[in-house]
Amino acid sequence: MYEQIVVLNFYILNGQITTDEKDFSGLLDRRPNIAGDPARYVAQVQVSSVLENSIITAAKEMADVILDFLPDKNGIVRATEYVTPATNIGK
Repeated sequence: MYEQIVVLNFYILNGQITTDEKDFSGLLDRRPNIAGDPARYVAQVQVSSVLENSIITAAKEMADVILDFLPDKNGIVRATEYVTPATNIGK
């Protein structure tokens, strides 16, 4: 028995969502990150389901949260709202 599965695939390139791998697959994009710039990266996100509507809904709900945890183009991570500072632990 076969079951059809729908896969949604997108990339986060330096804090921006893209669906086109050509945005980062050129020769200039393959240079090493010698400076250690945290805002220079590519993350691939894949969501799969038997229902297309489910993956679209999931991607819409999770995209902003994912972006909060990855550095934006300036190297800033906005996820501080999800973290409790260590000074408040145990109080």
